[in-house]
Amino acid sequence: DWDNWINSIYEQYQWKSTKRSSPLIWRELLERGGRGTLVGNLDDFQEYAQCYYGTILDHFMTNSSALFRLIAEENIQQYTKDIEFKNQYIEQTLNPYYVCIIGAHHPCAYELFPNLFSTELFPNRDIYLRLTTNDSSKLSYLQAMAMEIEDLACKQFYNIEISLQNNENFYKNMDFIIIIDDYFFEEKQKYFNTLLNEKIKLNKTYDEANLFDDERPPFQPEKMTYDLKKAFNYYQILANQIQSNIKATCQILIACSNSTMIATQAFIKTIKSIPTNNILGLARTIENQAKARIGKKLNADIK
Repeated sequence: DWDNWINSIYEQYQWKSTKRSSPLIWRELLERGGRGTLVGNLDDFQEYAQCYYGTILDHFMTNSSALFRLIAEENIQQYTKDIEFKNQYIEQTLNPYYVCIIGAHHPCAYELFPNLFSTELFPNRDIYLRLTTNDSSKLSYLQAMAMEIEDLACKQFYNIEISLQNNENFYKNMDFIIIIDDYFFEEKQKYFNTLLNEKIKLNKTYDEANLFDDERPPFQPEKMTYDLKKAFNYYQILANQIQSNIKATCQILIACSNSTMIATQAFIKTIKSIPTNNILGLARTIENQAKARIGKKLNADIK
């Protein structure tokens, strides 16, 4: 079969040669558009054939070609040196600034990122962002958020990590911590979910009893109670987890709208590794609520 095939090929292309060996190589090279060419000695032929056969010749080349082994070793050494040099250059030129957002699963976290990565807030800094949550079921949400942040391709953004907020090592070398983990917000969510379930059960009971709307007694939910002691203990535990690894110059901004005062008090009393002036409670929401109540009583628009 080989003789018949090679003779027909020579007649078709009008080739004249007495060397008609290596059936597989001939067939492969012809299928790729042309006649095989002698390019040199054994090593040259190995390199030439490697372009066509890839890993098929790896075993052959490993056992027979010291030159290619030497080239491969030199290449990997140079590649390793290039990687090390690149990492050293990055470490020397980076100006890292570590920012952590505690309670990043909160809806308001999205609003922080445009300003956080702007050059006006932290000029000429490479931001290492870390996001935490107290709910393991929200980690997938944070992972999706991390992908969106990476897609922003902000100039100052360098790296992002996510974790549960009880990981003490996660706060190591922090420069700036934003706390939006609102204890009472979570409690309100649980309270409203409980009311909703109770309302659904009552309506189902009334439907089974075939009661009209005017025959159904009004729904009177229990008033939500605010356990201030539990909230204080919650933030005190969080403060203890943070203070063991943060820098002495770290700044903490507490911006949990419903629990700002309690959280600020807990952090000031618990954290002793940084100055008290570095702990700031953002009470703008409480101030606005107070203004609204005063304005309502005075029947005036207070801005």
